[in-house]
Amino acid sequence: MKKDTNSNLIADDYADTTWKTGQRDTERALHHLFDECVEAGPEACVLANFTGADTTGDSLMKALETLLEEQINDRNDTANEKDDIVSLFKISLLAELYKPLQYPLAVERVHAALTGNWTRAIASAANALPSEWNEGGTFGVWGISCADSSFRVENVDDLYSIYRTHWEGSSFGEASARLRMQCSRWRFDAAEKIDLNALRNVRTSFPALIINGHWDPVTPENTAWEISARFRNSRAVIHHGVGHGYTNHPSSCVDNIVREYFQNGKMPEIGTTCEPDMTAFEYVASQAKKAEESE
Repeated sequence: MKKDTNSNLIADDYADTTWKTGQRDTERALHHLFDECVEAGPEACVLANFTGADTTGDSLMKALETLLEEQINDRNDTANEKDDIVSLFKISLLAELYKPLQYPLAVERVHAALTGNWTRAIASAANALPSEWNEGGTFGVWGISCADSSFRVENVDDLYSIYRTHWEGSSFGEASARLRMQCSRWRFDAAEKIDLNALRNVRTSFPALIINGHWDPVTPENTAWEISARFRNSRAVIHHGVGHGYTNHPSSCVDNIVREYFQNGKMPEIGTTCEPDMTAFEYVASQAKKAEESE
């Protein structure tokens, strides 16, 4: 794609070739899941009264944080097995924050951990980005992201600094760091690597539209503003739906902005935000009802 010849351009995800910032808002996304859970009530979410009648998103977050800290700080765990358990738990939980339709699975996983069922709590999550037509799509991400990245190591010690980079950025940082290790000995480089330094003060033939979720677990909101700052005359719209990307949690507000952008070349006002058409758990219930009626 040539920046000076493209017409309309929408971006709802961005390149950071080490993924070091991806989990910056994961805790915020998880906290919002707990908030929506409590609002939905125990019939829709088993955690809604887990800490008592006065359960809140804060109390659920605190209960989970305390549990994970106890696991990590267990002095009897000389083999560091519990560290590995916590890491596996976070990797799978992160995957289930990608879509509102996976929220019930995330709730089940957290409930399992809080009730001591670690076998269920660390069970592998389903692929967050499945493809019905491309069975290799799951693995394609490594071929693309690893080839774009310059990160390589020659020994185990070389892994420490990049691991700490992820760790210091987010409490879920080890989840992305663990996945990122697959690139450390990657044998191929992209023929044309992304040059992020060149993507500054970019002028396009038509202004770009940036859409980002406030509760996106793997694409922090601040990156949308950073990208918008690089593209002249662009606009950033913040979507308050959940999950990764703007299509997972429907919003008529976002849909109308996209339609106007492509059909009429109309840009949204600076600072525009959008709400989803229904809450995450309402959306889950509506989709379950549709599936039931279609049987």
